[in-house]
Amino acid sequence: MRTNFDKPDQMKELFKKLQQVDNVLTRMQIIGVILCFRQLAQEALTDVLDNRIPYLMSSIADFKHHVPNGDTMVSVKIIV
Repeated sequence: MRTNFDKPDQMKELFKKLQQVDNVLTRMQIIGVILCFRQLAQEALTDVLDNRIPYLMSSIADFKHHVPNGDTMVSVKIIV
């Protein structure tokens, strides 16, 4: 719409297309809230597990640190 502000016919067509933007923005906002909640829940779970089973969590963190990113499960099994 910014580039066609001097063309009223094209502006009408583009404005009609923008009527559905509210639905898209609402859905994107809902998805953002869900992703934020998921992240907060995972952080809370990590905190609780760190308090309850610190030795197991440190072992898992150490394992994740030593396994290179992008490896297939075959190479992970070889490392284990």
